Amino acid sequence: MNLERFEELAKIKIQNEREKFNKHFEKMINYFSQLKELNTDNIEPLFNPIEIECPLREDLVGKSIDRLTALNLSPDYYLEFFKSPSPIKKWE
Repeated sequence: MNLERFEELAKIKIQNEREKFNKHFEKMINYFSQLKELNTDNIEPLFNPIEIECPLREDLVGKSIDRLTALNLSPDYYLEFFKSPSPIKKWE
């Protein structure tokens, strides 16, 4: 897969730092190509790679705060929506 095909599938167009992105993209594709070469014939699929027992608790209906109080307790909001920093970071 090349960068142009990736853009087509993702329905995006990479404008800035195209060369830098392409370098990272090629490394990622090469890594997954290496994984395809692994022999996994006798390996059972895992639900979770770490064998941890997660105890479940009963869901209980309890008292909660109203929307306006929750918004007033948040660091930032606009109208009736919480605002937060963008989780998407720029390429390094």
